[in-house]
Amino acid sequence: MYYTTWGPVRGGCGHVHRTLSGAQACLARDGRGCRRQGGYSDRLIRAIANPAEARAYDVTRGPGQPAKAVRLERVVMATEALTDALMARLIRS
Repeated sequence: MYYTTWGPVRGGCGHVHRTLSGAQACLARDGRGCRRQGGYSDRLIRAIANPAEARAYDVTRGPGQPAKAVRLERVVMATEALTDALMARLIRS
């Protein structure tokens, strides 16, 4: 999993980040730069599957998907796995 930042007005940062913390730092730098000029940044962190996704994407939807959706999907998958394991244990008892 890789990350980038993108907003419908400001566009993308042009970077591919290997970590969520790297993308957060990039987002913070962009926000500070915009505030210095009296504006604000509309960029958000986006989760992408590979570095090529940061360059080739539908400009109206942005690259990948919002990072929050990816984290939520992982939580749901982990919860389902735990539920399956507990059910299997109950059945064996």
